[in-house]
Amino acid sequence: MSARNSGVERLKLMQFTMHFGLLIILPCISSLQFTNPCEKSLQTNDASDFTKLTDYLNYSLNYKVDPCEDFYQFSCGSWIANTNDTLMSWEIISPGSKLTRLYEEEQRKVNN
Repeated sequence: MSARNSGVERLKLMQFTMHFGLLIILPCISSLQFTNPCEKSLQTNDASDFTKLTDYLNYSLNYKVDPCEDFYQFSCGSWIANTNDTLMSWEIISPGSKLTRLYEEEQRKVNN
């Protein structure tokens, strides 16, 4: 009977361990669920960020086009018209791109 009792005791110990573990883990998981990391970044009193965003949208959007007819032209049309074709988007990110472009322009002048 001692083997049977040890099996029952082991089962009770496993049940206790599972319940205790759930009591510890569930509150931790529920606290993570309700934590919003974006709340702090949305609180701002500086209107200049919103002004910059509005200016960028006005720079990009083409209000002359009906968005239901041609959404791409509506959303990007003014940006395409206002952006210099020689300026590549990677030039904004790459610190040496301006120097590379100036070097290439000088090489063209020398070769011509």
